[in-house]
Amino acid sequence: MDKTILAQKLAALSAEGDTFENGLRVISDGTEPPVLTAMLSEVDMTVLPRKLTFKMGASSVTLVAGGRRLRGLVSASKDIKGVIGVLGKKLSMDEKAVIDGLHGILDQFTKTADQLTVESDEPDAMGGQTDAGVRAAALAEYWEVALNSEPQTPLQQFLRDCAGFADAWVVMTDGADTTHHGDGARLEVLKGALADQWADFSTSVDQLAGESGMIALNNALGDGGSVAIVKAGNEAAVMCYAADNMTEIHNVWTSSKL
Repeated sequence: MDKTILAQKLAALSAEGDTFENGLRVISDGTEPPVLTAMLSEVDMTVLPRKLTFKMGASSVTLVAGGRRLRGLVSASKDIKGVIGVLGKKLSMDEKAVIDGLHGILDQFTKTADQLTVESDEPDAMGGQTDAGVRAAALAEYWEVALNSEPQTPLQQFLRDCAGFADAWVVMTDGADTTHHGDGARLEVLKGALADQWADFSTSVDQLAGESGMIALNNALGDGGSVAIVKAGNEAAVMCYAADNMTEIHNVWTSSKL
């Protein structure tokens, strides 16, 4: 692993910002990625309970998500019809009428075909267990929506399996490409720490000999939580999590293909 290149890419990532429009994060131009794909991908990246408000032009829908699951619809703009049978109802694969009704609502919304923005906020409804609701991947399959266009590598699968226990992570491939996932606020903390404390993290990277390995740095972010550095072949990841979740993350690691 070339630490110099890795450090440069992490620094670049910390300097990069998402595209914003009037203070709202833009996740689709209305065509690419497809609007429903962008929305489900946002749910798939939401680990902590969040209220996600999606807007296109004058239309909007507000959903509650958490644990990479969609929990339900909490509001929609007046131009969207048929919300009565869905509004405030928790999603379940056992309640296909609610899921089908939500699909119809989102289908109306996506036909706006305008720039799509999302605002993430603390949920004021439908909170609770991380296993509540329906996984974004399951909805994508049921609704026949493309969610992941490329096969996942073993490291990416490991991170996905940790989604219920980790708040955010940054992935580097060949020291060149960078991707990031997870809760927005926690991701910003992680990116800032990587930029400010790379010398400390670099020392830990030196200890990862061989093709794969993981090192946990408990409370490395202070009140921001703990950090794990994971290496697998030409990929590396830095993830942040609450210290109490280390046992679960280690269990995922030992049962992974890494």
